[in-house]
Amino acid sequence: MTLFLSLLGACLILFALRDIFDTLFHPSGKGMLSRALPRPLWRGARRMSAQYPLIRELCGPVTLLAVTGSWAALLVIGWALVL
Repeated sequence: MTLFLSLLGACLILFALRDIFDTLFHPSGKGMLSRALPRPLWRGARRMSAQYPLIRELCGPVTLLAVTGSWAALLVIGWALVL
């Protein structure tokens, strides 16, 4: 069981690092997680922007924080499983 959890942690770390590399350093600039996570946030912001126009303005920074937070969470969980 310990080996399985360590392998799962290593996979999470590799997935996070690959997504960070694809997003920041690859010419296309599109990582898998950083493409999938903003879509529901933008959809929700568009729906709610009729009532609250400030939401559309804040959606970009919130999306940036959500993506970097998900990278950090994946790395922390991965290293916790490995150790």
